Amino acid sequence: FPLTRRLQLEKQLSAELVAAAELEVCEASRQLIGDAQALAVQLLALNQQRALRDQQAALATKLADFIASRAKAGELSALDAAQAHLDAQRLAVESRKLEAERVVLTGKLKPLLGLNPQESLDFSGELPAMKLPAVTSWQQRADYQLALAKVRAAQTSIDLAKSKKWHDATAGIFGTHERQDSE
Repeated sequence: FPLTRRLQLEKQLSAELVAAAELEVCEASRQLIGDAQALAVQLLALNQQRALRDQQAALATKLADFIASRAKAGELSALDAAQAHLDAQRLAVESRKLEAERVVLTGKLKPLLGLNPQESLDFSGELPAMKLPAVTSWQQRADYQLALAKVRAAQTSIDLAKSKKWHDATAGIFGTHERQDSE
């Protein structure tokens, strides 16, 4: 039997490296889910912002039309009418800009969800009220577990390297039986 436990340490190191690889997959999955959730929240917020901007643009257009009609009657300045019309156009441009940002975010989100760029992706709904997340142990996170697994694998690797410093010692008993006949 080997005194340096080299084979046992090699098996242990292999098992720890496999566990570390599995935890790396869990961590990558956690990161991917986090990225997708962040993009989805951005999309929902952008949709809400765009809806508000569209409402503002509609109200600004109504106001510009009203001011223009009053300017024709001579009750308000033509400059005020032009300024109101300019503000309405600015809000319409901002709405188009938000739509372009929505298209970009959707393009980033589709690959994270495993969708083809040609497939449609519709987001609807409202953002939930802000609240603190539930308290969970940070020691259960995959990145922390991965770091611990790498530490264990490194320690086992050090032990294995130390064991290779010494050659395996073997001991055994050898016995023979001889018989001599005397004449």
